[in-house]
Formats: sequence, structure tokens, C-alpha cells
Amino acid sequence: MTTSTANNAPMIYARTAGGLYLIIIVCGIFGEAFVRSSLVVPGDASATAGNILASPSLFRLGFVADSVMLLAT
Repeated sequence: MTTSTANNAPMIYARTAGGLYLIIIVCGIFGEAFVRSSLVVPGDASATAGNILASPSLFRLGFVADSVMLLAT
């Protein structure tokens, strides 16, 4: 009994799409819940800039998470 690759193709595409969707969800939640909530001060641009300057690695990590999220779409 052999299986054709044509029969497996939709399953591979579905699993790939599901994996990419999970990556989008994880990166989006991380960027919004952890990065932006700790860096952005609503209504105070100078405090936000100070937070970004105080934590450049967190800002860069948020940028990478957003980039990965957008590239996975």
C-alpha cells in the first residue's frame, strides 16, 4: 500500500499554515503584552522615549517579534 504525495499535499499545507498562525499569535501577544506595555506610556512621549532608551534590547526584541509576525503572514 503506497500513499501518493498528491494526497499528502493538503495536509502539509494545512500544518504549515497552522504552524505559521501559531507563530503569528505568539509573536503578537509577546509584542503587545510584554514589550509595548512596559515601554509605552500613554500620553507621555518623553517618558516613552526614556523607557526605550533605558531598555534598548527589549525594544529591539519587540521589533524582531513584530518583523517575524509580519513575515509569517
